[in-house]
Amino acid sequence: MRPLLQFHAVNSALLPAVALASSAGIARHSATILELQTRIDTLEWQVITLGLVLFFLLALLGLHQFYKKRRLHILSMTDQLTKLPNRKHILTFLGDQAKYSYEEGQPISVIIFDIDHFKRVNDSHGHDGGDMALKAVANIANQALRRGDRVGRIGGEEFLVILPGSDHRSAMEIAERIRRSVEATEFSGQLAGLRMTISLGVSEWKAGVESVDTFVKRAGLALAEASNSGCNKVMEK
Repeated sequence: MRPLLQFHAVNSALLPAVALASSAGIARHSATILELQTRIDTLEWQVITLGLVLFFLLALLGLHQFYKKRRLHILSMTDQLTKLPNRKHILTFLGDQAKYSYEEGQPISVIIFDIDHFKRVNDSHGHDGGDMALKAVANIANQALRRGDRVGRIGGEEFLVILPGSDHRSAMEIAERIRRSVEATEFSGQLAGLRMTISLGVSEWKAGVESVDTFVKRAGLALAEASNSGCNKVMEK
């Protein structure tokens, strides 16, 4: 019986130690699992954060490319000196408006005008002065128009005005308003003492009878008549 009692005594003494060791092992295991889970959670957040950063970088790059293309498109359609629509842009606008006018049965007219004796402006004020004069005339014409009208530079000192919804009478009134505004402008600075005038040709489209090109050419012929008959006047054809 004594050896058995000794076994129980040893076993009783070892049990707390074993329990303690087991608890310590479990605690270490739990701590290891917790540390591993923390590392996994941290890694997940790092991956998510990196993904978000990459997403926003790609989005910014996409926006940059979009606005770059848009800017290049706008530049390709804009006269760099006057900031008005260039020849391609204004003729495209005319085509679109003419189609709409035909479908809706609405009139549409154009004005073509140029600066009288523009070479004299360049000779007396230099090419920089000539550029300033072109920008001034572009601004004057733009301010004289109604909402929905548009003016573009089609070459040199020549401009084309599109007047959707206007018959030849209202177009003549607008042309005369532009002519008077230019004539009344008093320049200062480098252009001090300069007085400018313009000649203008007006035409209303005969939809279904002539092409848009023919209609614009008529305005050009009216401009030529105005220029050849003393300048600083409005003619229609």
